[in-house]
Amino acid sequence: MARFALLRCTGQRFAAGMSDSILALDLATVAGAAWRDADGRVQRQAFDLRARACVLAAIVGPAAAGMLLVQVPKLEGTILRGYKDRVGIVTACAEHTKTAVLGRPYTPAECEQLLDQDLAEHATGVMRCITVPTTAGERAAFVSFGFNVGIGAFCRSTMARKLNAGDHCAPATSS
Repeated sequence: MARFALLRCTGQRFAAGMSDSILALDLATVAGAAWRDADGRVQRQAFDLRARACVLAAIVGPAAAGMLLVQVPKLEGTILRGYKDRVGIVTACAEHTKTAVLGRPYTPAECEQLLDQDLAEHATGVMRCITVPTTAGERAAFVSFGFNVGIGAFCRSTMARKLNAGDHCAPATSS
């Protein structure tokens, strides 16, 4: 069963179909998501999808934007201070590196804004590399992968090469 949310972005309307297996939205306000973590506990995240998804929806479509705004913070985690990651890169929030400052505290709102900017930047780069039509789920997966490995690495990947050759099954087994 699919649920649908309506986004209004600068006067435009987008119908965003979202699978229940990926997320459950509070459709009355489009202001939150819930999922079960690895231990089976229900986790909730509040956000204003209508306000946050507009730029990202213009790049990857509203369904992929909704998936990314819920799944990336869930998978990456959010640390509200600047720290050095495992390889020594200064990082903050949900894997933000571009302007992260070691030791600086960040608010949840600042982290959301940084994530929105990072996702839009990575989505733009990833979508420039894809030359074939894709589904919303594929776009979300490719942007998430590009978010982790970088735009250049995604564009040079076997996954992108096979996808652009028309093999939509190959990305599941490629990197």
